[in-house]
Amino acid sequence: MGGGGGGGVAGGGGAEDGGRGEAEGGPVTIADREAEEAMDSVILKSFPSHAVFGEENGWRCIEKSDDYVCVLDPIDGTKSFITGKPLFGTLISLLYNGKPVF
Repeated sequence: MGGGGGGGVAGGGGAEDGGRGEAEGGPVTIADREAEEAMDSVILKSFPSHAVFGEENGWRCIEKSDDYVCVLDPIDGTKSFITGKPLFGTLISLLYNGKPVF
C-alpha cells in the first residue's frame, strides 16, 4: 500500500485520484482504493462465500451469496486524511440476511 504516490494510509495525506464525481460524495485518494482492494482480498480469500460492498469499488464476490455481506469504507474522513489531520478511520460492517451483525 502507498506505493502509488498517495503516501499510504499509515502516513496520512494522499493524492486524490479524481475517480469520484461530486454527485457521489467527497474526494477519493489512491490510498482509499488501495486500502479497499487489500481489505477485499483478505475478506474474499478467508470467506469466499461472502459478498463485499465497498464505498470505492462497489460489489465484489467470488461465490454469490446473499447471506453475508461485508460493507467497507476504507478511509472515512478522506478530507482530513488528505490534509494530514488524524481525524479519519476505517469502517467495517457485517450483515447477515440484510441485518447488521457488527
